[in-house]
This record gives sequence, C-alpha cells and structure tokens, in this order.
Amino acid sequence: MKGRRGMSDDKEVAGQVTHEKRNKKLLVQVGLIVAGIFILVIACAAAILVKGSLNTYFRGKEEIFEGFLNQITDEALNVAGPTWLFDFFEEHPEEVRDSDPTENDQSLWNFQMIRVTKGDFENEKLAGDYLNSLTFEEQLSYAQCMFDYMNDIISVYKWFMPSEDIILFDPNGEKGGFVFSIAEMTMTSATSGLGTYVDYKPEEHPALKKIINGKADLAFEQYHDKESDEYLYIGFKAIKFSGKLCGVLAIIHPWTDVHSDVMRMELIMVLVIGGALIILAVLLLLFLNHSVIRPVTKVKQGVREYIQDKDSSRIVEEMSQIKQKNELGDLADDIAEMAVEIDKYNEENIRLYKDREKLATEMDFAARIQMDVLPKKFPEHDAFEIFASMDPAKDVGGDFYDFFFIGETQLGMVIADVSDKGVPAALFMMVSKRLIREYATSGLDLKYVMEEANNSLCEGNENQMFVTAWVGILDLTTGEVRAVSAGHEYPMLKLESGKFEILKDRHGPALGTMEGMSYREYSFMMPKDGTLFVYTDGAPEATNKDKEMFGMDRMIEALNEDPELSPVDLIAHMTKSINAFVGDAPQFDDLTMLSVKYKGMDY
Repeated sequence: MKGRRGMSDDKEVAGQVTHEKRNKKLLVQVGLIVAGIFILVIACAAAILVKGSLNTYFRGKEEIFEGFLNQITDEALNVAGPTWLFDFFEEHPEEVRDSDPTENDQSLWNFQMIRVTKGDFENEKLAGDYLNSLTFEEQLSYAQCMFDYMNDIISVYKWFMPSEDIILFDPNGEKGGFVFSIAEMTMTSATSGLGTYVDYKPEEHPALKKIINGKADLAFEQYHDKESDEYLYIGFKAIKFSGKLCGVLAIIHPWTDVHSDVMRMELIMVLVIGGALIILAVLLLLFLNHSVIRPVTKVKQGVREYIQDKDSSRIVEEMSQIKQKNELGDLADDIAEMAVEIDKYNEENIRLYKDREKLATEMDFAARIQMDVLPKKFPEHDAFEIFASMDPAKDVGGDFYDFFFIGETQLGMVIADVSDKGVPAALFMMVSKRLIREYATSGLDLKYVMEEANNSLCEGNENQMFVTAWVGILDLTTGEVRAVSAGHEYPMLKLESGKFEILKDRHGPALGTMEGMSYREYSFMMPKDGTLFVYTDGAPEATNKDKEMFGMDRMIEALNEDPELSPVDLIAHMTKSINAFVGDAPQFDDLTMLSVKYKGMDY
C-alpha cells in the first residue's frame, strides 16, 4: 500500500498534468484571439493601403482627363449650331460618314462657320434657322466638314492618350447612346464609327446619370464590364449649348492591368505583413506563457496547495520562485506575506479560543459559586412563607437576595442590585451580602447596619462600584417590618383590602457611593395573610422589541391578577408575565425577586 506521502505525490503529478493541459488550452485560445485580431488588422491595413493607392492613381487620372475633356468640349462648342449638327448626324449618319468634303468645301466652311467666334452663334435657334435655309448638299457638306473637324480634334488628343478611348455621343438616343464621333471605342460591345450606338445601362453608370439629370457637368466613375471582365475608369463631360445638353464626351481608361497589379501588391503585402504578424504573435504567445500564464498558474497552484495543507513555508518558497518585477511579482509577494499573516492569525485565534474556553469555564465556575452563595433552601415556618429567585443577564450577575433569623422571632430579608455585571459585580455582591448579614445579625439597628456597611464598602473601592439595597426585619410575633432603603426600588405590599399597592418609602443613598452617609429607618405593619414583594430594577425595566419597558403599572396589574398566590407561585407568575411581555428581545439587567407571606404566630 502507498503511504500518505505517496498518495500526495500522485495528486501533485496529476495536478501538474491538468495545469499543463489548461495552459495549452489557454495558449490556443489566446493564439486564436491574437490571430483574429491580426487578421482584422491585416485586412484593414490592406484595404486602407489599396484604397489609398487607387485614390491617388485615380486623382492623377482625373486631373489629366479633366483638362482634356474641357479642351475637347470647348472645341466641340466652337461650331455653329451643334444641336442642329448632332441631329443631322443622327438622321444621315451614312451620308456623312461615307463622303469626303472637297478642299473647296472645307475652305468655305472653315472660313464661314468654324473660325467664327461663339458670340456670332449664341442663339441656337438663329444658327439652326440659318443651317435649315441651306440646300441639302450645303448641309451635308457642312456636316461632313464638322465631322472631320471633330474627328481631327479627338485624334489629336488621342495621340496624347494612346491607351484611352474617347467617345462623343448623345445619351438620349432611342437605342442607347448615338455616337457622333469615336476613336477606338471599347466602352461597350458596340462597334466604332458614326451612326453606331453605345449600348449602356444608365443604372450601371452613376456618373453619366448625374450628367443626364443635370446634377453635374463633369463626373468620374469606376466601371467593371462583366462580359469582357475589364476594369474601366471613365470621365464624363457634358456638352451644352444655351443650357441644353447636346452630347456627352467620355474618356475611357482601361485599368485591368493596374487592377491586377494592385491585387498582386495587396497579396504580397498581406503575405509579408501576415508573416511578420505571425512571427510577432508567436513571440507574444511565448512571452505571455513565460511572463503571465506560468506565473499565474504557479500562484494559483500555490494558493490551492496552501488551502489544502495550510503550509505557509511551502507557499512562501514557491512564491519566491516568481521573479517577475511587475504586478505578478508583487502579487506573489503579497500572497506569501498573506499566508504568513494567516498562520499568525490562526495561531492567535487558537490562543483566543482557548482563552475563551478557559474564561467560559471560569465564568461558569464563578456563576456556580455565586448561586451557591444565595440561599437555596427556604425554611418551612408556621408564621411565614418565603421564596426568592435570581436570573442573571450574564453568566455572572450583580443582584443578590438573602434572608436569615435574628433570634427566634425576627426574620431578616435583603434584596440588592450591584451597579455592574460580571465577575467584578459578583465579588462586590458577595462582600456586600456578607457585610449586611454580619452587621444585621449583630443586633445593631438597621440604620447603623447600613451606615457601617456603606463605610466598609467605600474602603478601597477604586472602581467606584455601588449597590442599591433594601433591608427589612419582620417581627414574627406582631407582623411589624422595620426597613431601610439604600436607593432601591419601592416595595409592593398586599394590604387587608386584598390588593397589592406600592409602598413609597424614603430612600437613602446607595451603599458604596460616599463614606459617612446616614440612613433612616421606617416601619410598617403586615396584616395576617399579607404578602410583601420586593425586586430589583430588572423587573420594571424589562424591555420588549419596541423599546417599551414593563413598568410599575404592569407589575401591580400582574400581582393583582391573583393576589392570594403563595410566594413561590407569585414569583413564578410575575416571571411568566415579564417573559411574555419581553418576547425575544435581549435583556441587559438581572431579574431578582423576593416575596414573604406573613401568616402570624399562635401563642
């Protein structure tokens, strides 16, 4: 069989394997998170770089295109009646395209129409009326000259931009965009030449749509021809005469090769950056494993082991192995210090627990001594019945009662309340009880009994404790009671009427307050079958959960519920009434009661 140490070693090995699996799982999770973050970073960086590169590329093209478009448009508008001319092109494309004007025709129209300023033909209607007044041959000759003129203009600019296509077309044609003049048009599947149509879809050309709707005179767009898989960049320019859209000039730039280059560049960039980030991620994971995961695991394992075996020296040694100069290192030091402090705290708790057990034993012993000091045996006598009880608020209380015979015909009675609770009050109580009994049984008058007891208690009373007391002597032959009150509660007496009433006697100072105090004796008669009830302030001051005290009125009411009860039953009834009133509320004062019923003596 394996010993306890062997079983512990097996558990440690199993625990280490479990921790290693958890660490690997945690590294995988962290790696996936880091990879996801890096992929997102790469995608964003690539998108930003590609978009920025293309924007720079297209802005350069826009600047070039805008200059050419403006110049060609100005030249196109430098003819008379462009609206009439474009309509003539659309009505007679073949005649214009298939014939060549003579040199005389060109010279004539160059002189009369082309080189004139725009101001002479600002009125489109006048220009159109003039051209309509010509013969068809003259109109055809003019259209042929203008067609050649515009082709020449486009050809000149085409020479500067050999890779771009330049188109002049009417976007309002019935079949699509009617082409006025064209140079190697590849915008759509249409063929080149005057009289052809650009088969475009306006919804696919947002820039052209702006031109047609009059929202812009110059606009650019990127267009992907899905049939030919070509990427095109197109600039559109409106040709207007007297505010009317006569045509649209377009420069088409194919950038399929550029697009491929950009995608290739983006792929290379992703691979390079991705490779660098993967290396960085691996380094980061190794760093996290060495600097974070392993120390955290060691801290966790050390804390778990400390919880199991409570060995502070072991966890201090393990935490000292964590060398990080950061929060983890500080945490390890704090845990080691905490473990040492917990051990000290546990040792102190054990010591305090033992002290409390010892104190509880001593308090229990003191309580038994105190209760043993109080009279437990109540005499059976033909002239009286007597009973008393004391219920301490703590283990050891400060109240006491006493009764004793003075001669054969006098019964001494004492009830008192020390100002404190606990062991000091119990000691003060026993001294007070002994002094009062000794002085009372010595034959002194009660006033001297109290004065001597007071002086004796004042000697060495550094804690300034005091005791309220009521002392009475019952003459069993007559029923007379001589009494002295040292600041104690009023007695309650059942008279001949059969009801209890409060006997408001004269109070002297409490015993032990000041040396040399004097006291005054008084007396009263107890009728036959009369009952005397004395108590400490724990009875009227018993408090319920609503902070309401039991009070003198309730005490009288409880006594008079059955005033014929014997002393033992009377005290039991009073105790029951007080407990019912208090309920579960905690009490902070002792409850002590004494009752005597005088039956008289037969001679």
